[in-house]
Amino acid sequence: MILPMVIGARICAIRQERGLTQTAVGECTGIRRAYVSRVEHDFIVPSFETLERLARGLEVPLYRLFYDGPEPYPVSQAPAMVWGESSAKDRAYWKRICRYCERMGEFDRQLLLSVAARMARRRR
Repeated sequence: MILPMVIGARICAIRQERGLTQTAVGECTGIRRAYVSRVEHDFIVPSFETLERLARGLEVPLYRLFYDGPEPYPVSQAPAMVWGESSAKDRAYWKRICRYCERMGEFDRQLLLSVAARMARRRR
């Protein structure tokens, strides 16, 4: 069973928190407004590159789309997830993950993200 996704709700909440419309997010990321809407309503699971574009367009670190803690995630534990604070080794690691994610089908991508969401809930 696939667990419900939370990334779309987080993107929507961050967008509204910043006072942006889906159209504005689409314009600054180069992603169509309809696609942003489909992501927010969990009709589709975006690729890792799309998540990066959305995070940059919303001007938040990528981890904010996954992490829902009361205080900022310690940078020392996620150096590659904070823009501009990653080493060459970390960037190479994340590029490799991106390549793997590009080759995944929709079902596999949903499964991976739901497992990650479940693991994050267990850590709390």
